[in-house]
Amino acid sequence: MEDPRSRRAEGKGLGLAFKKLSDGYGMSIIISSHILSEVGSIADTIGVISKGSLIKEIPIEEVSSMSETYIWFSVEDVKKAAYILSEEISAQLALDGAGINSIGTKSESLEDYFLKITGEGGK
Repeated sequence: MEDPRSRRAEGKGLGLAFKKLSDGYGMSIIISSHILSEVGSIADTIGVISKGSLIKEIPIEEVSSMSETYIWFSVEDVKKAAYILSEEISAQLALDGAGINSIGTKSESLEDYFLKITGEGGK
């Protein structure tokens, strides 16, 4: 089994090497990978290929600016929380003792964007 830490370290090292080649020599580097989170951390422009055709070429910053952001809740009593959410907002959850464990935001990943743009995401 591959150690994810070694892949992360290798990815950072390759990312730095690619950045030096790009900045220092004006080189464009094409990377083909199914590990989109790593591509997103290295690339400044991505191309989305689906069924052998390039369907979109876009700067990574534009993907980030278009991505949806979510609010998520983790609660102890799901039924009670679902009922309260249908009637009120998160402040009422705390008042009614639904036991909020966490509240945060989540942005779409590059994988989410790929699935949406290729029509494979089910949204």
